[in-house]
Amino acid sequence: MPDMTPVEFAALLGGMVVEVENAAQEGLERATKLVQREARAELGHYQDASGPFPAWPNWRKAPKMIA
Repeated sequence: MPDMTPVEFAALLGGMVVEVENAAQEGLERATKLVQREARAELGHYQDASGPFPAWPNWRKAPKMIA
Protein backbone atom coordinates (compact mmCIF):
# COMPACT_ATOMS: atom_id res chain seq x y z
CA MET A 1 0.00 0.00 0.00
CA PRO A 2 1.45 3.38 -0.91
CA ASP A 3 2.09 6.01 1.73
CA MET A 4 -1.00 8.02 2.51
CA THR A 5 -1.66 11.24 4.26
CA PRO A 6 -3.99 11.13 7.24
CA VAL A 7 -6.70 12.79 5.12
CA GLU A 8 -6.35 10.17 2.38
CA PHE A 9 -6.47 7.39 4.96
CA ALA A 10 -9.60 8.87 6.51
CA ALA A 11 -11.21 9.02 3.08
CA LEU A 12 -10.28 5.37 2.46
CA LEU A 13 -11.83 4.33 5.78
CA GLY A 14 -14.94 6.38 5.05
CA GLY A 15 -15.38 4.54 1.76
CA MET A 16 -14.94 1.21 3.50
CA VAL A 17 -17.69 2.09 5.98
CA VAL A 18 -20.09 2.71 3.10
CA GLU A 19 -19.11 -0.58 1.43
CA VAL A 20 -19.63 -2.53 4.66
CA GLU A 21 -23.01 -0.90 5.26
CA ASN A 22 -24.11 -1.71 1.71
CA ALA A 23 -22.93 -5.32 2.02
CA ALA A 24 -24.72 -5.70 5.37
CA GLN A 25 -27.95 -4.32 3.89
CA GLU A 26 -27.71 -6.67 0.90
CA GLY A 27 -27.06 -9.62 3.20
CA LEU A 28 -30.06 -8.77 5.36
CA GLU A 29 -32.31 -8.46 2.30
CA ARG A 30 -31.14 -11.85 0.99
CA ALA A 31 -31.65 -13.44 4.42
CA THR A 32 -35.13 -11.93 4.66
CA LYS A 33 -36.10 -13.40 1.28
CA LEU A 34 -34.76 -16.80 2.34
CA VAL A 35 -36.76 -16.74 5.60
CA GLN A 36 -39.90 -15.65 3.73
CA ARG A 37 -39.51 -18.47 1.19
CA GLU A 38 -38.93 -21.07 3.91
CA ALA A 39 -41.88 -19.81 6.00
CA ARG A 40 -44.22 -19.92 3.01
CA ALA A 41 -43.07 -23.46 2.19
CA GLU A 42 -43.93 -24.59 5.73
CA LEU A 43 -47.52 -23.32 5.72
CA GLY A 44 -49.90 -26.25 6.01
CA HIS A 45 -47.23 -28.61 7.34
CA TYR A 46 -47.32 -29.70 10.95
CA GLN A 47 -44.17 -29.70 13.05
CA ASP A 48 -42.86 -33.09 14.09
CA ALA A 49 -41.66 -33.70 17.63
CA SER A 50 -38.38 -31.92 18.30
CA GLY A 51 -36.38 -32.31 21.52
CA PRO A 52 -38.69 -31.84 24.51
CA PHE A 53 -41.49 -30.46 22.33
CA PRO A 54 -44.23 -32.82 21.14
CA ALA A 55 -45.49 -32.89 17.57
CA TRP A 56 -48.27 -30.48 16.80
CA PRO A 57 -51.72 -32.06 16.60
CA ASN A 58 -53.32 -32.16 13.18
CA TRP A 59 -56.31 -29.83 13.39
CA ARG A 60 -58.09 -31.55 10.53
CA LYS A 61 -58.34 -34.70 12.66
CA ALA A 62 -59.00 -32.94 15.96
CA PRO A 63 -62.56 -32.95 17.29
CA LYS A 64 -64.50 -29.76 16.69
CA MET A 65 -65.32 -27.77 19.78
CA ILE A 66 -68.71 -26.11 20.08
CA ALA A 67 -68.66 -22.79 21.88
